[in-house]
Amino acid sequence: MKEKRKDIKSLWLPKKKTSLPVMQTTMVQPAVPEQTKACQLTCRSRDCTRMWLLFNCVLGHWNESFDLYSRRSVLLVKLASAQDLPLKDDDDPPDVFVKTQLVPSRKRVYISKVHRETSNPVFDETYEFDIEYQELQQQRLLFEILDYDCMSRYKSVGEVSVLLAELGTHGFNILREVSLCVYISRPRKE
Repeated sequence: MKEKRKDIKSLWLPKKKTSLPVMQTTMVQPAVPEQTKACQLTCRSRDCTRMWLLFNCVLGHWNESFDLYSRRSVLLVKLASAQDLPLKDDDDPPDVFVKTQLVPSRKRVYISKVHRETSNPVFDETYEFDIEYQELQQQRLLFEILDYDCMSRYKSVGEVSVLLAELGTHGFNILREVSLCVYISRPRKE
């Protein structure tokens, strides 16, 4: 009975087809500023831990589900994981989630699921941003890593900001899948 239902669904629901195949992944670790290197060597306190965020992004042209002649340009961002996040004030692991958006457009904001009590969350979530290739030059991808708290305001753990225009100057082709592992910067003091 279940097999018949799957067949009926496949007949009625159109499948999304990509017109641009995803290419080979490039792995990069950006250079560490001298100040961060010195901090890692001399200090092991909570303020000096290094934090990582791993994500992939690719720009492609995708066919709409119901209109095969309509094409849209989409930036796919896969939020993979974060590592070595600092503990809370009471030495408990944070309840982490990530807010992802393109800045300055801020047309769409994605919020990941909350990962409870872990300093090394694995998100494995994919987001779509409708954007043309020409618009990429003015946009940056902003990841805000936040500590969930149901009783008060969320506490910022850190953020990652990636200028999409600079990916091309560093030898990346945004039309291929790009995988980046970058340091998470400390939140700005308010």
